[in-house]
Amino acid sequence: MTAILFLSYTAGIAMVISALAAHYPRERLRALMIGLPLWLLYVGLLSYYGVVSNTTLRPPGIVYVAFPAQF
Repeated sequence: MTAILFLSYTAGIAMVISALAAHYPRERLRALMIGLPLWLLYVGLLSYYGVVSNTTLRPPGIVYVAFPAQF
């Protein structure tokens, strides 16, 4: 049940971001519509395979999420 609620929340946030970005120029909107699902897939796979929750990893798993978000 928790997984369904989380996925629903994530989908809702993605729709809100897409709706708010509707006033962007067409090129930026296209980049967002391609990049957002790819980013969600990337972070979802990292979480699914336990990279983020593995505290013994060096660098810590959260670095793989936070560092690419800076670019």
